[in-house]
Amino acid sequence: MLAAIGDSIVRLCSRAVHTVASTTSTEESGLFGSLLPTFTKKTGIQVRVVAVGTGQALKIGEHGDCDVVFVHDRPAEGLAVGHLALHVYLTDYLRVELLGKWGSDNYQDNSATAAKPYNYVGARPVAILDLGWFKFKVGAEHQKRSAVFQTVGGDPGQPQAKKDPIESLTSEGVGASVQFIIDPIVEFGVNAAIGKEHYIDPSANNFGSADTLAKSHKTSSVGGFANARLADGWLAGAGANFTQQTDDYQAPGSTANDYTSQLLGFVSLQYLLARQLYIKAEFAYASALFQPSDFVPSWHNTMYSGGVRLMYLY
Repeated sequence: MLAAIGDSIVRLCSRAVHTVASTTSTEESGLFGSLLPTFTKKTGIQVRVVAVGTGQALKIGEHGDCDVVFVHDRPAEGLAVGHLALHVYLTDYLRVELLGKWGSDNYQDNSATAAKPYNYVGARPVAILDLGWFKFKVGAEHQKRSAVFQTVGGDPGQPQAKKDPIESLTSEGVGASVQFIIDPIVEFGVNAAIGKEHYIDPSANNFGSADTLAKSHKTSSVGGFANARLADGWLAGAGANFTQQTDDYQAPGSTANDYTSQLLGFVSLQYLLARQLYIKAEFAYASALFQPSDFVPSWHNTMYSGGVRLMYLY
């Protein structure tokens, strides 16, 4: 393998002309004009620069039609989004947490890569009460993603112009869970959450397209679980979760919006043999429903599954 790499390097260096795929902005900066004459004088190698968009330059490299790809390090440019984490222990049983997000992904609006720059701001406060036998957690979240700028068409004969951003996506919600532990007999809990997302497109939703309205929706979820020790070595468990979502799209002449729901459930039975071999049997059920607003027949799917798992501890 090393010999093959060495042969490739020798062949590359023996060629009189090399091709570099780069961006127009890099070429216009004068970087190549400053470096390449000196490079050619010292090595005798001629360099041909193909200046295109970032995406096209990467494609040229993928197809093997150049020797070097010289483009912006877009992942590094996008490290301008910062995160904050704060944990405060008020007592031995109560703590609060705060997660934050703020910044910009710092991308250029490049038609070749379809990358669009966004600003982000968000927060997620959480409070946790843990008494051992009783656990309670409640949290909320708010995040807004807004375009840094948008390009709009000018009047006939006029160039496109930049204006203040309109496009945004706002996400917010709240959830909570309660858990009881009566060791070593039973453990059970319930949880619920509700959230919504509101999307505004670059036209401020003036056109009301189906795709735009479908990006705004409300989601709610509720679930629970229980584990019980039936006898020495025997443990049974069950759980279920139901989630539903309604978006803002309503077809002309319809009285209902797009609606989806999903129900998941399981039961299990576990036995510990000789305190080393865990034998667990499981049965699960899943049901999904999609009811479009535009009078298309609803879609419904149901799935059953089962299995046995073994785990041996040495």
